[in-house]
Amino acid sequence: MQAMTRGEILIDLANKDDATEKINGLGTSRRTLKTDEIAIRTPRLIGTEQTTSGGKLRESDLHLFAELTIGAPLLIGHQKETKPIGRVYDAWVENQMVYAPFYIPLGRSDAKDLLIDIDTGIIAEVSASFSFDKPLCAICNLDMRSLACEHVPGKDNAFYYYDTLKKVLEVSLVYRGGHPGTGFANLANDPEWAPKFNSLQESLMQKQKELTENLMVPGFISLLCRLLEDKVKGEYG
Repeated sequence: MQAMTRGEILIDLANKDDATEKINGLGTSRRTLKTDEIAIRTPRLIGTEQTTSGGKLRESDLHLFAELTIGAPLLIGHQKETKPIGRVYDAWVENQMVYAPFYIPLGRSDAKDLLIDIDTGIIAEVSASFSFDKPLCAICNLDMRSLACEHVPGKDNAFYYYDTLKKVLEVSLVYRGGHPGTGFANLANDPEWAPKFNSLQESLMQKQKELTENLMVPGFISLLCRLLEDKVKGEYG
C-alpha cells in the first residue's frame, strides 16, 4: 500500500487527539482543553505564486512561513481591532502550499454559525498578514521601495520577493485570499470530519456488498432452475 502524504490524508498526522495535545502545547490556554471542546478546520494558506500585492514567497521560505504561522490568532477580514475567534495550532508545507489548521472553541456563541459558513462554502478563502524586511525586486535585486529600482509590481511581469520573513501576525477568514488557491481542505481529508466520512464510506460499501449478494442469489437460483428445466425437456420432452 502506497504511503499517503500529509496533505492527502490529514487524519493520519493531525487526528483530533493529536491536535488537542498540540493546542494545549501552545501554552496560550489558561486551562487544558478537551477534544470535545474544539472544532478544527484546515486551510491552504499561501504558496509561491504572486499575491495581489505583487509579492512572492520563495519556495525555500515556505517551511519558515509555516513555522512562523503556528500560534497565530484567527481573525475575520483582517480586523485587527477585534478579538480573535480561534488560533493556528500547526502548519506544514505540502505541494508548495502552507497548510495551517486552526481550532475554534465550541463554547463560543458564534461557533456553530462560523463552522456552517466554512463547511457550506460561504467562507471559502483565507489570508495572512505578515512582516518582512524588504520587498526585493526579482529583476534588479534592489529594494523595490527605493528610487534605484525602476520596476513596478504587476507591470512588465515585475514582482518582488518577501525578503527576510519576520513574523506571521494573523490568519483571517476572508471573502478573497491574496494568494491563488487558498481555501479549505476537502471535508473528507479534514481532521475532524475524516472519521465520519470513512465510517460512512465503509457503511455504504457494506450495504452495496449486501445488496449485490441479495440480487445475485435469486438470480443464480432462477438461472439454475431454467437450466434444469431445459435439461428435463431435452431428455423427456
